[in-house]
Amino acid sequence: MKPLRPCRHGAPLLLALSLALLGSVGPADPAAAALTPNGKLQIVHMFVGQGDGAVIMSPLGQVVFVDDGTNASSNCNNKTVPAVNALGLTHADYHFASHYHSDHIDCFSKVDAIVHFDQVWDRGGSYSTANYTAYVTAAGARRRTMAIGQVFTLDSLSAHPVRITCVNYTNSGSDENSKSVVLRINYGNFSTVMGGDLQGSSGGSGVDNETPYAPGVDTVMFYKVHHHGSKWSTNNTWLDLIAPKAAVISVGANTYPHPTQSALTRLHNHGVKTYWTDRGGTSGLDFATPDPLWDKIAYGHVTITAGWAGGDTAWISGGTGGGAFRDPYIIPGAAPVVAVDDAVGRPRALRVLGNPVSASARFAVGVVGSPVSELAIYSVDGRQVRRVFHGVLPQGEQLLTWDGRDQSGARVESGVYFARFVSRDRAENVKLLVLR
Repeated sequence: MKPLRPCRHGAPLLLALSLALLGSVGPADPAAAALTPNGKLQIVHMFVGQGDGAVIMSPLGQVVFVDDGTNASSNCNNKTVPAVNALGLTHADYHFASHYHSDHIDCFSKVDAIVHFDQVWDRGGSYSTANYTAYVTAAGARRRTMAIGQVFTLDSLSAHPVRITCVNYTNSGSDENSKSVVLRINYGNFSTVMGGDLQGSSGGSGVDNETPYAPGVDTVMFYKVHHHGSKWSTNNTWLDLIAPKAAVISVGANTYPHPTQSALTRLHNHGVKTYWTDRGGTSGLDFATPDPLWDKIAYGHVTITAGWAGGDTAWISGGTGGGAFRDPYIIPGAAPVVAVDDAVGRPRALRVLGNPVSASARFAVGVVGSPVSELAIYSVDGRQVRRVFHGVLPQGEQLLTWDGRDQSGARVESGVYFARFVSRDRAENVKLLVLR
């Protein structure tokens, strides 16, 4: 692999990989230091006021935004734009909108003018507000509708890619918060979940989507608290099933009040420590009182930095001066198996049955641990030719077939290709020779 080189777009240049192969925030704030690839997964929950805005940077430098804050109190110009500039980002692969409320999509066009998003993804549908119309207009032809179960893979040719899965959403009902897209981020054994302003109670105008969505999320290390800690969010069933170790609350001055003591109490009762981007609430109103044993306030970005293997450390950091924190959390599980070795008696994750091939190719794949698996074909320059399979497979050895065609259905030319099989706990590649 060639070494990463700086790029004026804030992400590394394309790598030729063979499969053998991120008040107001300003540049002076250390929490807003430039975000560069460092071989770890980095997630920055930005200090955007009373809204959501997060940046994900993969170990090799691909960039994803999830929401981008609100223009209330001029927060776009005073918080979000300075934060993005300080992070040094001028290009992003994806923008995901959790839902269409203004405190999540208001700053889209201003951020897009700085970083330029290649693709803009949301749940589709429509919403009758000027903020939504401005977002859709700015997104233009780049706008795409994500499917439930769709997986976005960052560093796809790496032995340790990052996967962002659209777990669930709905376009039904009248409550926009309840329609929020739920995204699970996996990097080896590390995991976190973001669900916008998802509701966990049928009180008010909301619908409880936390309870039915939680089984699909499964357990995670970290959780971006829904709806800024609203009393309608973060119900006990949700916390029972996802069992996070820590949670981030993206919040600013507000009159709702957010975060609420009821949501915070549920988090504490489940042993979850919390990290807030700001104090929240407004002086004199009944908003949650942070407990110094459980809760820390950054008054700036909250940044997560994570390795991929069980036993590695994930760090949550933020704050300045005497209020700075950098807390360690051990990533659970044994180290994932990568490039398993026949010589020591372990079954291979991937075998090609007959090589070279002239038409279709058959593969034996070994499923151990996580049943969610993927088989894909790549060219020697690292381009994905065809995703053969993505879904759930039974345990043990299974047979999969590639018909020798690319994603458009055309027969591939003769040459060398690579097949890659990955699941949550293992990954392996084999060289494949196609002779027509």
